[in-house]
Amino acid sequence: MAEHIERESAVAVATYAEDEHPYDKDPKKPETYSAYNEGWTDACDFIRGQMEGLPSADVAPVRHGRWILVRPGEWSAALQCSECGRWIVVDPKNGDLEKDYPFCHCGAKMDKEV
Repeated sequence: MAEHIERESAVAVATYAEDEHPYDKDPKKPETYSAYNEGWTDACDFIRGQMEGLPSADVAPVRHGRWILVRPGEWSAALQCSECGRWIVVDPKNGDLEKDYPFCHCGAKMDKEV
């Protein structure tokens, strides 16, 4: 599964790295004359430019819920989504609830603890 971060956060990390890297603290090499410092700045500028130019992803925050047993039964059981309230009927003897129904119809990931 892909993970996503906010573009502004990644750009801020590059800006922070440029301002706070430890190699420009050498008293024998002033920042204005340090070839390393110039290269570091160029690298941070490049990273910022690449991040700013990436296309945005269409992502939505993950909603987490859990199945609530609302009607137990020997032949069928009714479960309700804690997020949207929708019911499903399952056979309690067959299958694994977490494996067979990891998501509700509303999109909630059913991994929330009781």
